[in-house]
Amino acid sequence: MNFLSNRDKLYSKILKLFFILILFCSLVVISTQKIGARIKCETDYDCPKLGGNEMIVTCMDTFCIFRYLRKLSVNY
Repeated sequence: MNFLSNRDKLYSKILKLFFILILFCSLVVISTQKIGARIKCETDYDCPKLGGNEMIVTCMDTFCIFRYLRKLSVNY
């Protein structure tokens, strides 16, 4: 005998989807808060220097800001 009607099965699937979405969203929020450490600085010289010429590090609003340089390729 079927104890659950089609409507109850649909409600249970929607409820499972809702809980999965809540779990996924909370994991995304938690993981994005841990990425990237803020390094405090007063001048540009307080920021760590990284090897290579593809990144600029500047002190802005008492935090180190890392910016990547885009390499432009020019074909003649």
